[in-house]
Amino acid sequence: VYVITIAGNSRLKPTTARQEDLSLEWYYKPKSALTMALFAKQISHFVTTQTTNDVDIGVPGYLYTIISPINGDRGSVAGLELGFQHLFDNGFGVRMQYTRNKSKAWVQGQYVGQLEGVAPSTSSLGLLYEKDRISASLSFDHTSSYVVSSTTEAGWPNIAEPLMWVTASGSYEINDHLKLFVEGKNLSDALYRSNLGRADASYGYSAWGRTVT
Repeated sequence: VYVITIAGNSRLKPTTARQEDLSLEWYYKPKSALTMALFAKQISHFVTTQTTNDVDIGVPGYLYTIISPINGDRGSVAGLELGFQHLFDNGFGVRMQYTRNKSKAWVQGQYVGQLEGVAPSTSSLGLLYEKDRISASLSFDHTSSYVVSSTTEAGWPNIAEPLMWVTASGSYEINDHLKLFVEGKNLSDALYRSNLGRADASYGYSAWGRTVT
């Protein structure tokens, strides 16, 4: 009989990173801007997981698959971020942002591909309104497919599927001391799904539902 269990690791080292950023920002009118940024990170001892199969821990008749956290050797991330925001004189506006990442990771002396948890691309589109005492926004945020875990108990990487997140908010300032506010999150009722490298090999699933505050 095989049993999957999760173990801790008291010997984990702290994750450290060196980071470089270079940005150019042009504020061509109030509340409007065109921006560009280049960034890079060199990461040491990031935390990943290790799966060990057929472990005998002394329970007769049982072999265990042990999943435990370990330190990776090193990783790197480099990317470009572009941003644009424009607010028209009538109060309406638009906000756009796009980020492209390229990452690499090494674990136990081997190159394993993308750094876990780093999406190759993210994008965002927002529609805005700000005038007098009224403020409102509608945002669409997209995250591309990315590596959640380089290894699983099945022996394949866990890959998150693309996700679109929709948020809306609005507020009305009654006076300097009182504001009415409403916000809706995940209005598209997005679902998190991951697979083992193929759409028909499902691995992870999470549902949050819509939230209104």
